[in-house]
Amino acid sequence: MKNFRPFSSATKLLFCAICLALLSPSPASAQSADDYLKQAKKAELWSKEQFDLYMKAAELGNAEAQCAVGFRYAANRGVAEDDYEAFKWYKKSADQGYAEGIFYVGEAYYWGEGVQRDYKMAEKYFLSAAYKGFYPAYFLLGMLYQYHLENKNEAIYWFKKDVDYTYAERGEPDPTTLEKLRELGVYYHPNDKSSNSSQTQSQAQTQTQTETQQVYTPEYGVRDVWVNCFDCHGTGQCSYCKGTGWCISTNGRGEYNSTYKCTICHGSGRCTYCYGTGGHYEKQQYQIR
Repeated sequence: MKNFRPFSSATKLLFCAICLALLSPSPASAQSADDYLKQAKKAELWSKEQFDLYMKAAELGNAEAQCAVGFRYAANRGVAEDDYEAFKWYKKSADQGYAEGIFYVGEAYYWGEGVQRDYKMAEKYFLSAAYKGFYPAYFLLGMLYQYHLENKNEAIYWFKKDVDYTYAERGEPDPTTLEKLRELGVYYHPNDKSSNSSQTQSQAQTQTQTETQQVYTPEYGVRDVWVNCFDCHGTGQCSYCKGTGWCISTNGRGEYNSTYKCTICHGSGRCTYCYGTGGHYEKQQYQIR
């Protein structure tokens, strides 16, 4: 022990400082992906600050944040529009099984935004989102099968799924989807069975009454009547961007600031309620005699 020399005070202080630096968490590591996600949801909607917070959560692997980053790239909100970056982040989200991210990957393949258009790939992702219960995929699956993959039975199946969902959620079926079913020769309503049975019973009672009593019974017919879309009023154009597919943002003084792709129609210019048809047909009863 002859050669032992005690540490000097300066050496001890330096050693303690190094230990504290190694043991104390850094400010960056103290924030988790969930923390950034919560902050992003509280930040001003569509702001650069909100985008940056979503990006931090996305880079840490949060699937919901990855989908949000993708949407902001697609919609030019908080960051410059970039369909390729949008697809990249949608795909990261989808690879983790996030239903909304899966749907948007399918939509990218359907419209050919950020990736080459591929209806079979769109089908794959739409089906995956639909089986996870993400209902917007129902209608687009119907459209995909009706117009692009030419599978009438599948189109009818998914349009009916969409009608059933909207009826359960809103108390009435979606008129646009009903019109698509009529185009395929199907007149469908979630209460078809009950309404048909009551109609049959009513017809039987009327027939019995006619046979037993010679009374006048008015006859009725049914005809299709065109009804304009309540949102676009028959134009078929997106009411938000007036059919241009683009919107203009202004500063607090009302001066031009920037142009961005419409976040309602995603640049298609079509009404999102009637999908550009301008309206739909409804069954109307009228008296023949």
